[in-house]
Amino acid sequence: MAGYETQVCVIAAGPSGLSAAVQAAEDGAEVIVLEKASGVGGAANMGMGPLGIGTKYQKQNMQDITVEKAFGMFMEYTHYNVDARLVKRYFEQSAETIEWLEDMGVEFEGAFKYFPQSEPTWHIVKTDTGIGPRAASFMNKALYAKAQELGVKFLLETPAKKILMEEGRVVGVLATDKNGQEVKITCKAAIICTGGAGCNPELKKLVISMERICLILLSLELWVTDLKWHGRQARINFQYGLNRQPVWLAWKIYQEAFPIFLASQIFWSIMGANAL
Repeated sequence: MAGYETQVCVIAAGPSGLSAAVQAAEDGAEVIVLEKASGVGGAANMGMGPLGIGTKYQKQNMQDITVEKAFGMFMEYTHYNVDARLVKRYFEQSAETIEWLEDMGVEFEGAFKYFPQSEPTWHIVKTDTGIGPRAASFMNKALYAKAQELGVKFLLETPAKKILMEEGRVVGVLATDKNGQEVKITCKAAIICTGGAGCNPELKKLVISMERICLILLSLELWVTDLKWHGRQARINFQYGLNRQPVWLAWKIYQEAFPIFLASQIFWSIMGANAL
């Protein structure tokens, strides 16, 4: 088994992993990066540039887009079915991220609209061939070069397999090189930058199942809430002898459905506590 020792192990060398490695190295840490592919950049090599809000490029062209405006548009577009705090933080830090990338040697053509009705938040990376596909690969190349300049070690074609823990703390990472040999990285911290939740069938199954449960419980809660109203009306009508048979049936259905309603209330309480 091959072995390495470092302070920080970054898992995956896409733009997030490259940025994490560069920042950690700039802060004085020894860094090793594990990447399963034969090159860095990941899927971002097929892109053209990152989002930025409130950048100098927008201000130079008097393009009026603020974090508040973008946040409102995004939340409405996604029907608020996202982590609002994460989205807000991402937007708030996007301008300084563009500046940080420039400090790392990345150049931009400017801020552009992704489609005619959108806002000019798309910051296309400058290349040696003009604006075009895969422009973001030049951003990844610049980050890679900066990381190497800072002494970061890259182990390509070496996917991470397991985080090693002792007493609740990270102590290392197990990986496998291109020859199938096990590699152990002893470290004090691991930064996971793989993304790729879409390639995790177990996680997708869990998330989709939870979403279905939530939708079912929400439907039941709305249904039972409606029955509660009919139940109250049923008691009134039954008391005064009005149309007894159907309203009595509604009241019985409500009584039988109440345990389901109570279970849904408990479930939503737990989900709410976990969200906090």
